[in-house]
Amino acid sequence: MIEPVAGHDFTKETEQPHIVYKRSTDEFQRAARDLCNVTGDTGSRIIARRALNSRKREPARSNGAKSYTLELLVVLDKSLLDYHGKFDVENYAASLFHDVSLGVRMQLTIVRIIRLEVEENEMNLSMNQDADTTLRRFQEWQSTMNPGDDSHPNHHDCALLISKLDICVSRDLCGFTGTSTIAGTCDPTKGAAIVRDAGLPTGYHIAHQIGHTQGLAFCLEDEPQDHHFPSAEMLPGVMYNGDDQCRLRYRTGARQCDMGITCETLRCALPGRGCVSARKPPAEGTPCGEKRWCYRMKCLMVGERPGVTDGGWADWSSWSRCSRTCGSGVAYAVRRCNRPPPSGGGSYCVGDRKRHRICATDPCDLNAPSFRDAQCAEFNDWVFPEDGKVHRWVAYNLPEDLKASENPCALYCLSETNLVTSLRPKVVDGTTCYRGIRDICIGGVCREIPCDLNMESTAVEDVCGVCRGDSTSCTLKQGTLSFTTQSRLKKITDAPAGSRNIRIEMVEPTKSRIVVRTRSTKTVLIDGNRLGMFDVPGSKAWLGTIRPRQEALNIPGPITEDLVILVLPKENVTLKYSLGLKRRTPRKPEFSWNFIDWEKCSAGCGPGEQISKPRCVEKIGGLVDDSYCSHLAKPDAKVRPCNEASCVPR
Repeated sequence: MIEPVAGHDFTKETEQPHIVYKRSTDEFQRAARDLCNVTGDTGSRIIARRALNSRKREPARSNGAKSYTLELLVVLDKSLLDYHGKFDVENYAASLFHDVSLGVRMQLTIVRIIRLEVEENEMNLSMNQDADTTLRRFQEWQSTMNPGDDSHPNHHDCALLISKLDICVSRDLCGFTGTSTIAGTCDPTKGAAIVRDAGLPTGYHIAHQIGHTQGLAFCLEDEPQDHHFPSAEMLPGVMYNGDDQCRLRYRTGARQCDMGITCETLRCALPGRGCVSARKPPAEGTPCGEKRWCYRMKCLMVGERPGVTDGGWADWSSWSRCSRTCGSGVAYAVRRCNRPPPSGGGSYCVGDRKRHRICATDPCDLNAPSFRDAQCAEFNDWVFPEDGKVHRWVAYNLPEDLKASENPCALYCLSETNLVTSLRPKVVDGTTCYRGIRDICIGGVCREIPCDLNMESTAVEDVCGVCRGDSTSCTLKQGTLSFTTQSRLKKITDAPAGSRNIRIEMVEPTKSRIVVRTRSTKTVLIDGNRLGMFDVPGSKAWLGTIRPRQEALNIPGPITEDLVILVLPKENVTLKYSLGLKRRTPRKPEFSWNFIDWEKCSAGCGPGEQISKPRCVEKIGGLVDDSYCSHLAKPDAKVRPCNEASCVPR
């Protein structure tokens, strides 16, 4: 067994000393060790072929240390129920979570407890000492018990099976405290852990296994339903004294040794074995003398607890080097929760752990390789493991493959043999993600950058393409057009010189292509066969995708030459277009608060709520920055009930 030496602060030290214990096959020695088994997702290789599944991620999220809620399904198998008999197992299970700490501000909420009392239960029949097989079967079983809608009161983010069975990875390698899949939480088929009941210290093992399952856990940000499951207000050692803890950890008949009570190590007398050390301290609140109890491995007066210290943020670090030299790179600064670090059960820091800013905003030379091309080219001297050959790689810029499109911040590359592969799970910060003219990847997430390039800003670009503008510097031209499948180009609109903020969007995914050419010479500037930035007279132009195969064009302008915007309708296609034409006479703007749209229903099934927040709009130009309405009384947000679909029980 390997365990860390006490007294070392992992928040300040990059290396931490550990104690190594020689392994023993003795039953009671194994009961005193803490070994855990974890598995990795075999699909998450660096080289991800097109056929591999990739799960769609949510849009941009802060990387701050916000508060999370882990909704937990707790399953008690028959071996546990048989061992404890008529003992209050639900209350015992709830008490195991008293000291669960994951190093982040996370609330564990039990949404459901299932007792596997019948021997013939499917999951009971699947239980055996093979950790990997049992975990795989439990993962499959718990997914069938989980309502698909995250807002369902019984939906769980992670499932926990508590058992008295020994956990083994082979016939001769047993004594593991638990098993789980790394970063499995929020994956419906991987979010599960198995823990062997070892008495009240099982709470630490639960925290350890749940910690393994944490990854990109965006499902943990919803609030739980109130289930009123029992929760322990008193310390666990008060409810379960030393004799109880020995019996729970070992077997019926075990009791605390009479050789003197210590708060540093729980010692248990086992029938026929004498006094053995559990190598764990007794639970908080365990009596250690007349009107005294154990707390933080010290024997104190009952009711006395050392002061709890909440964590505090240290100062921000200096800004990192910019990720790019041109074309909008990203720099970051970090801070740590170590001034002071949380102790005595104190709370972890809440807030942003990392912040970003835009840097190197000068445009790159359009004749130079794109930033994605440069990242793919880094693998040109690399032997591709799937065929053992060296390839020349370029960026895969027009991802027809849905899996590639749904993860726009992965580095998908194309070889000279037309092999498409993900060579990195994340591109370098500042790489465009083809969803908007200012959308870039930060930390593997596609984020929209405000028009003033300030990451903390709420600035809005008006219809004329002016950041924080009032929509009066141009005349708006807009419309919607539909075309049937044809093999020739069809005109969407003319864009005369002086036009600004030219936007073309396909309403639905299609194989059609947006094309831009000059009006006078009919020179094709954008042929629709490649995504990215382009030069047009007087401006840059951007062609990207809103969703897979749903193109969008944006030309900020003002352009200095007449252009024609066309479409090649390879399939039936509907497009929306808008552009700001040069205004000859000024006009006075008129602003008001208005309700433009409704947010997504709070529940995917069953009753929920939708919210519409007031936005500042100009009478003709539409949405503008809220500052233009600051002199007007702002109405309250509107709320309406919604019900997307009936919740189907599973």
